[in-house]
Amino acid sequence: MAAFESSGRYQSHWPRIFSDLLSMPADILDDQWRECPLCGTAQAFKASPADYGFHIICNACGGSGDGGLISSIDLAARILNTDREGAKSRIDEFLGINTQQARAPRPTPVALPRFDTKKLTAAANGRWFDILTGVAGISADFLVDKHGPCPLCGGNDRFRWDDQDGNGGGYCNQCGSKDQRGGGISGMSLLMRIKNWDFKTAARAVEQH
Repeated sequence: MAAFESSGRYQSHWPRIFSDLLSMPADILDDQWRECPLCGTAQAFKASPADYGFHIICNACGGSGDGGLISSIDLAARILNTDREGAKSRIDEFLGINTQQARAPRPTPVALPRFDTKKLTAAANGRWFDILTGVAGISADFLVDKHGPCPLCGGNDRFRWDDQDGNGGGYCNQCGSKDQRGGGISGMSLLMRIKNWDFKTAARAVEQH
């Protein structure tokens, strides 16, 4: 869980780390669903105060890349385009924490590849019909704003594709939403589930399409 880093030397500093070092909005920690600063998915990200610091989740790119918890350090690492140890070093430097303690030498952090998610989201906006038919292989018959069968779970009239705000999303009464118990589903989630891809693989395919 995202508890270890927040329970140590950074616990009282995370609000300042998020706002000043990571340049995140001042209200990012207000326990409200919002656009994810990592993947750009609308209403997918929330950071909630908890006993150990903050409970951070993204329903699109958290966990192993297909939705779930994100530790504070992992969030910082992805925003700073580094690994966990690199993020800790940057935070220590930012906070002025003395790290000159007896530690085993560590290798130089290797930068991790990171998508420009805002640019990706903007580029995909309004193009999801083409992406879902061309990349995901979904028949155009499914991509209409009226009730019909779901491209994921079938049925007769449980799904409609409204492409709200150009995000490629729809609604399935049977398998929509993160818990797949019925609700909305984004264009990226449709692509990920149809192809059984994680977020990075899906994002790369959208970027290259």
